[in-house]
Amino acid sequence: MGQKYTGTFDIPGGFSNKGSSPISDNMVVEKFNDLLNNEELPFIYQGIIVYAEQEDAHYTWNGEDRADAANWKSIGGIFVNTNNVTQTVGGFIAGEPATPPQGLSPQQFGNKLLFPANQPAISFDISNQLIEKGTSFSETVNISFSQNDAGALDSYSLEKNGTEISVNQSTLVQENPVLQNFSLRARVDYEASGQLSAGTISTNTATISPKIPQWKGSKNNNTTFNNLTRDQIVSQLGAPDILSNDDNRIIDVPAGEYGVFLSVNSNAKIISDETGLPLAEGGGYTKSSINFDLKDGTSATLTQYFINTAQGNFKYYIE
Repeated sequence: MGQKYTGTFDIPGGFSNKGSSPISDNMVVEKFNDLLNNEELPFIYQGIIVYAEQEDAHYTWNGEDRADAANWKSIGGIFVNTNNVTQTVGGFIAGEPATPPQGLSPQQFGNKLLFPANQPAISFDISNQLIEKGTSFSETVNISFSQNDAGALDSYSLEKNGTEISVNQSTLVQENPVLQNFSLRARVDYEASGQLSAGTISTNTATISPKIPQWKGSKNNNTTFNNLTRDQIVSQLGAPDILSNDDNRIIDVPAGEYGVFLSVNSNAKIISDETGLPLAEGGGYTKSSINFDLKDGTSATLTQYFINTAQGNFKYYIE
């Protein structure tokens, strides 16, 4: 149809620009994302050509949704490939788009390949923990963000069991009582920079795992622990040991006393440390199931093992 637009006024001849600014304020923007923002660049038309300083490239608009980066096409010399990289090479990270939607100039492409950007990092000061079931948990969790070559920090987030509970850098996390596992994970959103697109990084998940308290020790009688409270057992055997892997399995039994294991394992073996052989149930030890109250009053079950008395000092372990 020929000429599409009619100008507002006529210029009878050419003119000379004596300044260092563009002749129209919609010809240059600071960064590519400004092209997508109606407030940053309000007056555009299909076919407009705009220079983005941060990307050092020109872009033209196809007239479709201006907020969709795919509708701004680079002009000359720009490499665009938003498919995810399958293998990390230089600064091209596996699982991330090869380029941002606006693409990379030849120099940007080479720099990214040969001089990869220093990626941002995140950490928080909590790790997997075993705690006594029925007790309380109270810790302040602090998130640390290392910006490196990324843009500025945008936001913090702390998640509990996958649900956001805080947007602060430091958060007091409390759970009372702890009766089941819960997990914590931190996340940071950061802005784009000249080397890296805007993004999100997360920590590994830290899991807080409550365990039924277990005991080991000795005493001068074999009176059952059945139907006692946690604190009543503590008064006889001391603080509980949360048995994990090979930790806290050996007991020293003085002459004339009964060795004691209170264990979640109802089919454990009691082994003499001297011989390496298991004791015989009945002849070497007795066992029975007991109920007791956790710190919060919740009922739990253990198996009590009483090792028969001996004339000398012996060591035993449970497995």
